[in-house]
Amino acid sequence: MKKSILVFSILFAATALAFAQVPEGMKEGNIWTTEDGGKYFTCPVMKGEARVENAEGVSVIDGVAYYHCCPSCQAPFRSDPQKWLDALFLPGNVIRIDEHGHKVFRDPVDGTEATVEKNTPVLDEAGKRIFFTSKKTKEQYLKRNG
Repeated sequence: MKKSILVFSILFAATALAFAQVPEGMKEGNIWTTEDGGKYFTCPVMKGEARVENAEGVSVIDGVAYYHCCPSCQAPFRSDPQKWLDALFLPGNVIRIDEHGHKVFRDPVDGTEATVEKNTPVLDEAGKRIFFTSKKTKEQYLKRNG
């Protein structure tokens, strides 16, 4: 009986930690926000995206909280966080999520708003994924920003 209680207690504690809320003021490493105040995360392992309040796991590495799409993403991330962070690019110019759940962005060159599609031109730089309405505006951005 005592062994069962101990096992249950350990499992309960592990589950509670997996779904724990991030302490107020703790730095968050994989979040991005929209102009309307929506707070989202991109899972470093599966690259799934969701609202922060829907995160199913959190890892704290060096005082920084990283949200996960599911508890099974925590172990691989914690075993080698840098591997996953090096391949993580957060949306850099998404301004809102539309009524269908699609990301809407503003092109940094001409200000045009568009929905992210499979063939939307992108540029990954400094941990951000920048979306463009056309290859032309991406080229203009690259010329302007070196």
